[in-house]
Amino acid sequence: MPVLRSVCCAIVAAQVAANTLGGQDRESTPCPSVVAPAVIQVDGPRPRYPEVIKSVPPLIPKNLHGIGLSETVGVQVVIKPDGRVLDAVVVTPSSRLLAEAAVNAVRQWEYRPTTMQGVPIYTTVMVGFTFTIA
Repeated sequence: MPVLRSVCCAIVAAQVAANTLGGQDRESTPCPSVVAPAVIQVDGPRPRYPEVIKSVPPLIPKNLHGIGLSETVGVQVVIKPDGRVLDAVVVTPSSRLLAEAAVNAVRQWEYRPTTMQGVPIYTTVMVGFTFTIA
């Protein structure tokens, strides 16, 4: 039976605070597939980082069962201020089927969003999925 180990979610970078977006509507602004880490200087309380409140495990394709494979898929996830996933992109070389499974799963996750000085902001995190298929 396939086993999935989810590697803990690590913060890569918090995006700019909502009040520095220049009044643009982020829903209509294209988000790059790879978001460069941002340096954040905070005058006041530290940001509260995102916390997973709903996770969905990846579904391992049936044609991969029993092939004896162990692989880690790294996914970069952009989280919107409402805690939903805006974008998910595979950032580590991996098989197409496992990469699709990881992305499809993480797109369904929900987070308690990052806040900076009490304001929810866009955040980028890395999530790793280690697949061990016997």
